[in-house]
Amino acid sequence: MSDLPKSIIQEKTESFIMFPKILLHEHDYEGRDLDICHLAIIKSLANNFTKTAITSINDLMTVMGINPKNKEASQKARESIIRLQAMYYITVYADRPKTKTVTDLKPAQTYFIKPTKENEDYFVKVFETDIEIIVTMQSKHKSKLFIIYMAIVSHLYYYHDASMEHKSVWATIETLAEITGLDRRTVMKYIKLLHEAEVLFCITTKVHAKKNKNFYGRYKHKEMITREAMQGTETLQNCKFEDIKPVVGGV
Repeated sequence: MSDLPKSIIQEKTESFIMFPKILLHEHDYEGRDLDICHLAIIKSLANNFTKTAITSINDLMTVMGINPKNKEASQKARESIIRLQAMYYITVYADRPKTKTVTDLKPAQTYFIKPTKENEDYFVKVFETDIEIIVTMQSKHKSKLFIIYMAIVSHLYYYHDASMEHKSVWATIETLAEITGLDRRTVMKYIKLLHEAEVLFCITTKVHAKKNKNFYGRYKHKEMITREAMQGTETLQNCKFEDIKPVVGGV
């Protein structure tokens, strides 16, 4: 019988993708959040025996909750896929055998997109259940939701010995705003939405009614995150455990 918490045992059975962490820390350029979201979706679609995503730009836009008839948005989506290929994160093929690469992309055309191993030696483990929830959320700003999610889970580390793992991340709103290139209010708004959608679990600890730290992690580990947040605050503030008040969902 394993002594590991139930949520860790369950997580070990989940399917995930390896997302190159360096893309999250690239200099902030217009469209970076869209690139990150597109690459995650493509890697998830390609997580099969062919290792290939069969999709179109219109399909990706539909998944993102954007009307493919929106010409401006369609152009941005097209440019995003072209950028990802230029950065060697994907290769776009016109044919199933993957012999004909293509760069002149047409929105309605179905392509065979194969993710590369570029920069996967330094990766974020992103679970497909989280990707699925985010892309099905009722929001037209899924790329912003996703980059905030990535900024948080990129601080999680996984070990061969799962008993060594911590499931909480401590980060300030200012730090997350700097990583994502979003303003403070937007970061707080979307963290709240991710918490409500049960993708991320957020808890704020207070000592003597004074806000102290925000702790985050995958929602499925909420019991572990709560315990780690309380223990972490006790150590950081040199206070008594009973003086700490946890506020779930606070940012």
